[in-house]
Amino acid sequence: MRNFACNSVLGLCSILAFGFGCTVHRSGMGADSEAGDDSATSRTVETDDGSDDGHGDVTPDVTTDSGTDSGTDSGTDSGADSGADSGADSGTDSGTDSVSAETDTATAVKYDEKFVGNITTRGEIRSDFGQYWNQISPENEGKWASVEPQQNNYRWESLDAIYSYAEDNYMPFKEQPLVWGSQVQSWLDRLEDDGIAAEIEEWMQEFCSRYPNTALIDVVYEATPGHLPSEVAKRAFGDDWIIRAFELAHQHCPKSVLLLTDYGVLSGNTAEFIDMATPAVNAGVVDALGLEAHGLEKVTLADIEARLNQVLALGLPVYITEYDVDIENDAAQLEVMQSQFPLFYTHPNVVGITLWGYVERMTWAAHAGLIYQDGTKRPAMTWLMDYLGR
Repeated sequence: MRNFACNSVLGLCSILAFGFGCTVHRSGMGADSEAGDDSATSRTVETDDGSDDGHGDVTPDVTTDSGTDSGTDSGTDSGADSGADSGADSGTDSGTDSVSAETDTATAVKYDEKFVGNITTRGEIRSDFGQYWNQISPENEGKWASVEPQQNNYRWESLDAIYSYAEDNYMPFKEQPLVWGSQVQSWLDRLEDDGIAAEIEEWMQEFCSRYPNTALIDVVYEATPGHLPSEVAKRAFGDDWIIRAFELAHQHCPKSVLLLTDYGVLSGNTAEFIDMATPAVNAGVVDALGLEAHGLEKVTLADIEARLNQVLALGLPVYITEYDVDIENDAAQLEVMQSQFPLFYTHPNVVGITLWGYVERMTWAAHAGLIYQDGTKRPAMTWLMDYLGR
């Protein structure tokens, strides 16, 4: 195994990764933290050392190239999901009960390998999910607007089912997202700024107390200028709203790996994402970076790799959080999958991959499905499962 170490300008993190997971030690929560500062914390999220399946070293020992930003932008916005709740409503549950008996925040959840996961299908977990994937995320069910559409009226039932499935099947559960500038509940607009701040913290506290073993969380989502930064969070916390959101997430979600996630980074908004992320990375509050990977069908492999290495120069591990290949033609989809997926899977500093849907006509991107609804595989899926040995 290898040590992954990063020294930011104002923060220090040391990450020892095994397969998908990592151990995170933090010297302080912000630029002004000192050894005796009450705000300084040390957190651990740790996994067992899984065996390499032959596709390359998956331990994050960061070495990066400078890369070249071609300036092309796919313009694909992964935030255009409908946000519709799957329909399950647990009523007015305050959310204080945990669905897991595990509440010891000093004990990290452990998993055995670098994951290749996927999301729910229209709010459901198909019976074949575990045959293909070893990590799960909710597509829309975890969004704040889906969980708390009216103030203090929580709808937990769908998330309860997904989280319990992950626990029962020993796979990482990833939440997406906590703070986002889309699908904002109208009731927040009626609150004063301090009221919004209190509600954001309450949302984090309720979620993480209910699901304490959540492995990964997109804490701040699509915050690059011109994307979907959260205006309500900025009202609540001011210009340092991203840092403050992560500080709160660390407080309430001590066992989770906390991600700063955005789209377009591997196709055109690389420099803008780095500029946005740098203050929070330097403050030492971000555990990892999440790169959505929609819209890469016509981007060259060399360009993707160069942009990935630019992001890795920030010194944090990367998760590919929303990968798909949106091509109707089977042969063309297979060709792109065979070219791109091994880059992510074998890269030593990409420590987990989540595909964004797998059932044809039931995915966010129109032709990104990898199997048909009757379970018949498209060629790209057959290749991917052979590649992964599943």
